[in-house]
Amino acid sequence: MRLNLPPRTLRHDIVEQLHDAYAEPRLTDIRAALALLAKHYDLPAPRVTWLKDRQRRDRYGDTRPCGTVALMRPVQWRRQRKPGALVDERSWVTTALHEAYHYLWWVQDERKADAFAAAMVEGL
Repeated sequence: MRLNLPPRTLRHDIVEQLHDAYAEPRLTDIRAALALLAKHYDLPAPRVTWLKDRQRRDRYGDTRPCGTVALMRPVQWRRQRKPGALVDERSWVTTALHEAYHYLWWVQDERKADAFAAAMVEGL
């Protein structure tokens, strides 16, 4: 499968903004990063929210049918301590990009979303 990725400089800017959002959790940084990505594909920027505490704990991100991308707060992400699980900044950024893929193409295929997220951070 050939992925239509943004240019490397744009990918770098998007990933850097997501890293900033992980270090200092602000929705504005996440919105700005996903807006850059959506602009590249000529789509409106998605609405971004935090996953609610009462929602399922095994879910790290969610893209809803209304176009809202919900992500786990980085503070909660750091608290997640599952045996063998990577709980770090890069995996949170990859999860944000995974959910962005679902928003961009409205596809439920997890394999393709994982491939997109991995390709976005590859070589940066």
